[in-house]
Amino acid sequence: MKKYIFTLNELSDFLNENKSIVIYGAGVWGKLLIDHIISVKKHDVIKGIAVTDKTGNISEYRGIKVYDAFELFRQENYFIIIAVSNGYLEDVRKTVECYCGSGQYSCITSNLINSMQNQRRRVKWNGKLDFLVPGFQKCGTTSIYYALKKFSDIYLSSKKENHYFEWCDKVEEPFKVLEDVYFNDIREGQIVGIVEASYTEKAQRIYDTFGGDIKLVFLLRNPVNGAFSDFMMMCRDGSIEVEEAFQKYNGIFSVEMFDEYIEYQKSLAYDNFNYAHWVSEFMDYFPREQIKIVFLEELLRNPREEMNDILKHIGSANKYDADELPHVNEGKFVMADIEGYRSTRQRTALAQELRGMRSSDIQFDEKYEAYVSLFMKESTAKKLYNIKMLPEQREKTESYYYDSVRELEKLLDKDLSKLWF
Repeated sequence: MKKYIFTLNELSDFLNENKSIVIYGAGVWGKLLIDHIISVKKHDVIKGIAVTDKTGNISEYRGIKVYDAFELFRQENYFIIIAVSNGYLEDVRKTVECYCGSGQYSCITSNLINSMQNQRRRVKWNGKLDFLVPGFQKCGTTSIYYALKKFSDIYLSSKKENHYFEWCDKVEEPFKVLEDVYFNDIREGQIVGIVEASYTEKAQRIYDTFGGDIKLVFLLRNPVNGAFSDFMMMCRDGSIEVEEAFQKYNGIFSVEMFDEYIEYQKSLAYDNFNYAHWVSEFMDYFPREQIKIVFLEELLRNPREEMNDILKHIGSANKYDADELPHVNEGKFVMADIEGYRSTRQRTALAQELRGMRSSDIQFDEKYEAYVSLFMKESTAKKLYNIKMLPEQREKTESYYYDSVRELEKLLDKDLSKLWF
C-alpha cells in the first residue's frame, strides 16, 4: 500500500481496496477528507475517527464517532489514513506504528488536500470578513499573506490588496466589483480574510462596511526601519512628496531625500508609523480580545510559534510547520533618477485604476496595455541597490518616534526598549 496519497485517483483506488478504515485526525484535514469520502458515497468504509487526546475534542463529525487512538486500535485491526498537517505527522506516525505496525497506514498530502479543496462547492460571499490584517505597511504583511494563503481552510484573494476604500466611491456597485474580482472563489467551510496594509487608518469604515465581529491582526516593526522601508518604496512606486525631493536633488536619488520624507511625516497629524494612535482607534470599535498585536522582529525570530498564534486567533485549525516566512517584496532598490521614478508612479496610478475595474469593462484592455508598457519601461530603468540610512538619520528618526513608542508601551503594557529603542 502506498505510504502517501497524492491524487484523487490514488484515494479512489485506496477506498475501493479497503472496506474498514479509520481516519486519524479530527482537524481541518480530517474533516475535508471525510467530506470528500461522503461526497463519493464511500462513507460506509469509515469505522471511526481517531485522535491522540479526546479531551476537549469533538465527539463526532457528520455522524462518525471520535475515539481516543488507544481505545479504538485495541478493538480491531483497522487500516489507518493519517489526515494531519506536516507539523503533526511525525508524532502521529509514531503513535500509529506503535499500535498497528508500519504497514497499516497511509498519509494524505497537501497536494491531495488542495485537490479536494478545489472540488468543494463554491459559496457566495456574504459580505462579511472573518479576519483582517489591516497593517502596518512595510511590517511583513506580504509575507503573512503568502504564509496564510497556503492553508486550505483560509480564503484570501489571489490579489493581496484591493484598496477598496480608495475606489469604492468612483464606481457603480463597488461591493459587487469587490465580490466579482476579489471574493469569487470561496469554498464551503473556508474562513475569509483580507491582508491589506492600506486599511490601517480606516477603523470606522471597516466597522461600518464589514461588521464588528472581525478578528484583527496588526504587524508592527521598529518605526525607524519601517519609515525608511516606506521611503524606499515611495522611491520605487511613487508619491508627490518624493517627486519634490527628487527635484531638490537635481533629479538624482540621494539618501538625504529621507530627511525630506521625515519632514513630510512630521507635517501629518498622525503618520503611518505612529502605531499607538491607529491601534487605539481600532480599539474604539473592536473589543481588545479580537485584536492581536504581532511584532515583526519576534515573528522573524520565532516564525513557527508566532504564526501558530496567528492561526489560532483567526480561527484556523491548521498548524504552521516552517522555520521561516516566505521571502517576498523585500524592496532592495530605488529608482536612480526622476525619469525612472515617474514611469513607476504612472504605473502605480494605473494599477490603482485597474483594481476598481472588471476585466469586462470597455476601457480595461486599453488601460492594462498601458500598464504593461509602463512595466516594461520600468524594468529597464536604472536602479540603485542596498541603500542604507545614515547614522545621523537613524538618531534623529528615533528621537522623532520616541514618544509614540512610549505611548504604545502603555497601550499594550509591553516594554519595547530592548526590542526597538
